[in-house]
Amino acid sequence: MAIQIVILVILGVLAAVIASNKGRTPIGWFFGGFFLGIIGVVIVAVLPNLKEQRERQRRQERENRRLREQLRQERIKSESFRQHTTARLDMHDNHLGLDSRQGAPSLPIEVTDAALESMNDPDPENNGNWYFEHNSKSDGPVTIQQLIALIGTGQVQHNTLVWSETLDDWTPACQVADLADHLGTV
Repeated sequence: MAIQIVILVILGVLAAVIASNKGRTPIGWFFGGFFLGIIGVVIVAVLPNLKEQRERQRRQERENRRLREQLRQERIKSESFRQHTTARLDMHDNHLGLDSRQGAPSLPIEVTDAALESMNDPDPENNGNWYFEHNSKSDGPVTIQQLIALIGTGQVQHNTLVWSETLDDWTPACQVADLADHLGTV
């Protein structure tokens, strides 16, 4: 009987040590090991480690705080950049006499007066109908002469996509032989 009590005390102490290392109450687990024997030791051994869980939770909270602060700093930088950009655009608008907040006209004034009127009446006999990309939309049809006039105004540039029935697909203007001479060197 004395040997059994010594063994139960040893199992109780073992359960208490394991519980203490896992962040659990050693006194409660001493009695668990003492009364349940080896089963109490096994139970406390398979329980999750509360110290590791708490440390993981603290690390997660620190990381969350750091990320929240980083997001706050990014928001501040973004807002500062937005205000700076808005101020610069307003300054340019004042200098040019425009209001880009309301939406600028899609074409410069020179193009709307000269080239757009001639675009309304394309001449199909004059090297076919041509279309060009403007503001991510297809404009046209225009004649090749009108397209060349648009190159002169800067409306059609090297990488502006153009198309006509003579082309297989939309092609940058600098790759079309009839237009490349008028664009100059790339």
